[in-house]
Amino acid sequence: MSIEITEVGHRDSRLRKVQNKVAFMVPALISAFDYLGAFPNTKIHTAVRSKSERLKADDVTLSQLQMTVHICKMIEENKFFPNFGFEYVLTSFLNGADGIIARRLNSVTKEGGIKDASVDRLSEVMIARLLSKKLNLPEETSHRLEVAFQLSTLTKAACEMSDVKTSEGGIGSMIQRRIALYFILRDLITLNAIPKSMKQLRENKVIKINQQINKLIEDSFNRAKERINLIAENVSEVKAPKNKNSSGASEAIKYAGVVLINNLIGLDIVTELNNLAEGSVVFPTVPNLMINQRYIFESLTNAKGYIDDALAISGLAKKKI
Repeated sequence: MSIEITEVGHRDSRLRKVQNKVAFMVPALISAFDYLGAFPNTKIHTAVRSKSERLKADDVTLSQLQMTVHICKMIEENKFFPNFGFEYVLTSFLNGADGIIARRLNSVTKEGGIKDASVDRLSEVMIARLLSKKLNLPEETSHRLEVAFQLSTLTKAACEMSDVKTSEGGIGSMIQRRIALYFILRDLITLNAIPKSMKQLRENKVIKINQQINKLIEDSFNRAKERINLIAENVSEVKAPKNKNSSGASEAIKYAGVVLINNLIGLDIVTELNNLAEGSVVFPTVPNLMINQRYIFESLTNAKGYIDDALAISGLAKKKI
């Protein structure tokens, strides 16, 4: 997949335009799904059933994470899971609904990107570790899979920070990845249901899943490498823009949040990025960003409580902020 420089930013994408047109429907749709029992034991359920609280964007984002925890637990414990497809699609729907609700309620903040991207990355790492455990993946493959899930957000943010606009056409790498994960998890559920006595059938299914995982990894690394090459044509070092109100600054805040989340779960993603760049461009650490631009520090400070909540829900934290 080639990447070309263009003047169209991701905030002007067709998907964003469609989201804005249906924004008025989303809160009512979420409430209707909740009353049908779609969001048990989530922050959405608590907010919708509360007489004093109003559904907030943070409730939606953290509920996405809570539902991912539930999906992973069901699959890990080999539970009968006839509603997997519905729950997975619903969780993916929440991935875009938080921003819609924030804009609908005029509650958009500079930390929104941190919150959304952090939950997405934590969700994907949970799935990566589920796959590693269930399939007994080699340590190197497990590591590359976790790294692969981080690359798209960070390299795209770095492009925006470096004033390199990207347009990849189609439905976008995030949605493509979620579709790929759907089929991988569906096959894993099928594998769980195959009796151990049917060894050949199980082996064939494992081979298929591993092929899907390897393709996902390679596609992510290749796409990231293409973006890195574009960045290297423009700058030798990725930096946070000085103008804190620019789109590049918003992406710098998101970048810092995702890097911080990775550090807290034990993944040195900046080193991974710099290894992939092979010296063509340097990616910054969070301390480096905070020293150079005060607004990065302020946004991370404002998002601390949310990040703590997300890490607690995911159960992935190895360190404290």
